Amino acid sequence: SSQSNSLKSSHNEQYYKSESVTTVKCIDVIDLLSDLSKKYENIVLKIDIESAEYEVLQKIIDNFDLLNQKLRRIYVEFHSQYCKDEEEKKELQKMELEFKEFFKNKNIEFNAEW
Repeated sequence: SSQSNSLKSSHNEQYYKSESVTTVKCIDVIDLLSDLSKKYENIVLKIDIESAEYEVLQKIIDNFDLLNQKLRRIYVEFHSQYCKDEEEKKELQKMELEFKEFFKNKNIEFNAEW
């Protein structure tokens, strides 16, 4: 079994309190994907990073031209459904739709229902 937490205190509060924070080493997703694109023809990215997916996906979009068109699929778990604040939930869901559209327009399979 595992326990998780969220970067946003408003997420998942109905399941547990966001009291404790674990610090983990971070990597730059653009550096990682750029390095992988030098080694592989097809890149599949699976993201389940407890509310950091919004920032990571935006960074991929902002730096998309650096990825050499080798990113083929993205699997992501969004966390908007756990938001208690309705305004924040709507904003996150709007971003989710924008991400889906962006990657669809770039011919990248984007799956948020896994």
